[in-house]
Amino acid sequence: MAVRRYRLLVVLRRRHRRRRAAGNDVQAVKRFPTLAAGVACLLATAPLAYAQDAAGELPCDTGLYEISADHEGARANACRVFNPRGVILTIDPEDPPPINPSPWFGFHVRPRNANEQGTVVVTLRYSTSRHRYAPRTSVDGREWTPLPERQWLVHEDGRATMELKPGAEGLFVSAQENLGLDFYAEWRRSSAERFDRLQWRIIGESRGGRPIFASETAPDAVRYLLFIGRQHPPEIPGALMFKAFAERLLEDRSVACDDPSSAKCAFYSGHSLVFIPNLNPDGVALGHWRHNLEGTDLNRDWGTFAQPETRAVRDLVDSLEDSGKTIAVMLDFHATWRNVFYVPTLEDKTHPPAFATRWLRLARASGSAYEFEQAPRSSENTTIAKNYFYRRFGVPAITVETGDDTSRDEIASTARVLADALVQVLGGGNG
Repeated sequence: MAVRRYRLLVVLRRRHRRRRAAGNDVQAVKRFPTLAAGVACLLATAPLAYAQDAAGELPCDTGLYEISADHEGARANACRVFNPRGVILTIDPEDPPPINPSPWFGFHVRPRNANEQGTVVVTLRYSTSRHRYAPRTSVDGREWTPLPERQWLVHEDGRATMELKPGAEGLFVSAQENLGLDFYAEWRRSSAERFDRLQWRIIGESRGGRPIFASETAPDAVRYLLFIGRQHPPEIPGALMFKAFAERLLEDRSVACDDPSSAKCAFYSGHSLVFIPNLNPDGVALGHWRHNLEGTDLNRDWGTFAQPETRAVRDLVDSLEDSGKTIAVMLDFHATWRNVFYVPTLEDKTHPPAFATRWLRLARASGSAYEFEQAPRSSENTTIAKNYFYRRFGVPAITVETGDDTSRDEIASTARVLADALVQVLGGGNG
């Protein structure tokens, strides 16, 4: 009797899950306006989708569309075609779990016939995670726009379904803006042209042999500020914050000595700005969720320096220190679920004293609408960049985390506020 009751309970639970999933999938159909898309969505979100024996490698061809994932920064591992307008893509991380749940995806949809004007419904199935990022699309891979909310949804089991209208030129779809190696190459070129005496140089190579670039604004200065970006490839808001922050400092520096007696001129003359915008070029190029090419989280490699990427920064810092320079501040740019600054605890004394509190208080006083949390974190784990630099030098070392869904305009405006506040606090202002 007990066995029968148990079996009945299992059957009832399965029916409940199926009904709940079906209800969720019916809502998906209602949200997508075309009948063909609705049918494809219903098929693509059915429980049968979990059978992996029918999934194949990319590119895959539906007869009407080709779905590929061979461009830089792409990530989609398997494709299952249900009908000409419906597919499931399986998204796997670069390495087996455990791995941080930053489920990056990227693919391209191209109509087989340039006259095709319809839609295709794509469901993303994650093997080890749940959907996280609001999709963005691009025709040329350079200009990105959010996919309208009415065209995508997240299911209770973590899958995501989106309705796409590629157009004749096709459509790139990605977890965030796909800022690849070309993005950084263009920024190096434009910044070198725009800002006097800004030079980029290679400080090392990644595990895969890709160059790691850095710039230094004032080689003769006695102090330097170090800024690191893109240890974790999917953290695009952090990359955008880094770029806007750096450009504001460079703009400010370019006009600071119009008044040679100003505090700003003295600051920029005495402090070199050292930028390392992309520390994980392999992960960026290959669409990784977290790791470098050797399966290592670079922000757990400081102090051990088992990876060439972190060693490149260590060697650069050693050379700066050996030349008589001293570090003043280290900022490490990332992205997470919310806007947060991981700062030293009150017990971790820094020079200058209470820098993080003064800096962020000044930023808040600017009237910016940017909401953020100031979160003290222990410096005991020295494998994290923030803690390594604090432990070694005793200077303010802060992880700057930007929220996944923070608006791009807000990122740009806040970066300017933060850059101005940093100069004011370090340069003898009233911070």
